[in-house]
Amino acid sequence: MLAALFRDQRGAVLVYVGVLLSLLVGGGVLAVDIPRTLTLRDQLQNAADAAALAGARELIGTAGAIDRAAAAAAQALANHQDFADGGPNQISVSERLCGGDGGDTDCVRFLWGLPDSDSDPITTGYETTDDSDARFIEVRVAAHTMTATFMAAFGGGDSAGLSARAVAGNDSLVCSVPPMFMCNPSEPAGNLNPEYPVDMAALEGKQIRSFIQGGGGSYTPGNFGLLCPSGTEDQTNCGANTVSEYLASQHGTCVSRWSMTTKTGVNTQKVRAGLNTRFDIWQPQGENAWRSDPTFAPAVNVTQGRNPSTCNDTEGSALANATGLGRDACFADDSCGGRVGDGDWDRDEYFRINHEGQSPATWGLPIDPASVTRYEVYRYEIEYDAIVAPGQDIHDEHGNLVDSTIEDGGPGCYNGPAPSNDYSYFDDMKRDLQLLNDRRLMPVAMANCNALGNPSGTFSFRPPEFLFTFLTEPATPPNSSGKTELFIEVLGPLDGGAVDALVHDVVQIYRR
Repeated sequence: MLAALFRDQRGAVLVYVGVLLSLLVGGGVLAVDIPRTLTLRDQLQNAADAAALAGARELIGTAGAIDRAAAAAAQALANHQDFADGGPNQISVSERLCGGDGGDTDCVRFLWGLPDSDSDPITTGYETTDDSDARFIEVRVAAHTMTATFMAAFGGGDSAGLSARAVAGNDSLVCSVPPMFMCNPSEPAGNLNPEYPVDMAALEGKQIRSFIQGGGGSYTPGNFGLLCPSGTEDQTNCGANTVSEYLASQHGTCVSRWSMTTKTGVNTQKVRAGLNTRFDIWQPQGENAWRSDPTFAPAVNVTQGRNPSTCNDTEGSALANATGLGRDACFADDSCGGRVGDGDWDRDEYFRINHEGQSPATWGLPIDPASVTRYEVYRYEIEYDAIVAPGQDIHDEHGNLVDSTIEDGGPGCYNGPAPSNDYSYFDDMKRDLQLLNDRRLMPVAMANCNALGNPSGTFSFRPPEFLFTFLTEPATPPNSSGKTELFIEVLGPLDGGAVDALVHDVVQIYRR
């Protein structure tokens, strides 16, 4: 009987069926439920990413930026989800601002910054409702559940709820600018507003006598400082050679629109080498690398009152038969009352020496000769083929011939292709992007240094404005304190949408 039982094979196939069935169901889980779960997870994450990127593009610091960003995120219908309960539907993000941790509701929140480490939580201390401070948007997509097909056979039921988050930011860069800033000359003492506006009426056409610091000392209104190019805010590759090259280059560099970082350890000789290439002055720090390179071509008009045979530095003493564009008269007797001049410069003397005894009134200027600015004289010389040349007669105040000029206002030391001059300032008198073609013009970021506490080391700031500044003469050699003096004439703010045209938005995902 027992032997017969061992020989009986009926029902043996059920053992194999049971084993194979468990394998088949497990294979179904691997082949169907898990891929469906992963696909749903990816679809939710793609939706969060798309909504965050759409919102971040609107975070440009202007009024209404947060509302526009929230609406853009809400309208970013990234894709369909195919497997969650309720059937296929469109994934969207509402305009609702997150409260607490957001719960299971789609929502967004706006941040002024992020923790240094990606592993640190983004606490409520990073949240902002200020349009000008909002740099990042976090999008949360509510949890979705999916009914499993094969998991139920193992008692698994539905998959766990799947949700997604994404944080995107807009790191706007301002490009084609020199890595240079100026402390707002019109900022009052005791100002605490970092967005304090520049008083254009008090500055346009005036000369500013400033300096670039070489080491210690605090930044005060009217001083110049240097910036680290974007991506070098930790001072890596923000050395004197790099900054000097960008000061000399026609193409400038890019700096962060949100948070410009200053460069420490200024080497004033390197700064002079960069700036003075624009005047056809080739100091040892840049001469060999730049003198034949069109990237560093000087201005078309480099008139400055020096012997044209001197290619490597400024003339050490005043010359009776050469003169550059003069300084505001009040700087001579220190009656300006600060770093800002009064716009009263000796126009007659400039014309007497450089234009054969003519005066602004007889020269045919298309603007009021009594108030013509240095930049307008400079541009008129270029555009009407009147750049000063050697051998012109110089008369005294009585009209007597006394000398002939040695000045040559065109670049003679540069060895590369001729510098270009492809625009006319007098066509529309606008301060737009055309002016970037002029090598003696620089768009400079403003900083309210009083509001920043007159810092002396590395600091970051957001510029309230950019000014076009005209270099009226080369940067001077460093004085006993290591400071290089710089004289500039203020043309005014960039207009014609020039700043917007220089801005490049870098929109990217920072966290998931």
